[in-house]
Amino acid sequence: MASLPPSNLQEELARLRLEVASLRARLPSSDLAIEADIPGVVFHVVRSAAGEDRLLFVSGGCRQLFGVSPETMLNDPQYPWCLVAPQELARVREAIDRSAERLQQWDCEFEIVDALGKRKWVHGTAHCSRAAEGEFEWRGVLID
Repeated sequence: MASLPPSNLQEELARLRLEVASLRARLPSSDLAIEADIPGVVFHVVRSAAGEDRLLFVSGGCRQLFGVSPETMLNDPQYPWCLVAPQELARVREAIDRSAERLQQWDCEFEIVDALGKRKWVHGTAHCSRAAEGEFEWRGVLID
């Protein structure tokens, strides 16, 4: 995927959000209930060739686990990293880097600090694959 100028990137992001909203509107309500009932967070993250991570999807379980709405997480580039406990951050990033280098499953237990300051231990696992040239993506879950 070619790098887009900031204005085009914002336009593309807005287009994709509308597309996601349209797809959700067409899902049977039972599918939406399944997502809401999953005890944890389903996510999709892409790492650019420049090493920048961005959330493309995060399920509603982030409200319970992190105390943050999916919209907030998707619109603020500090997420998800700002939720990882500071003493855990380097280890979690190294595990993700290893996953990308080896194109292997990411699997890691680590501490987070939710929006209310409550400390929790989570188990994260995600499938890693190559995306566009130089990009990697992870689709996975975080469970409390």
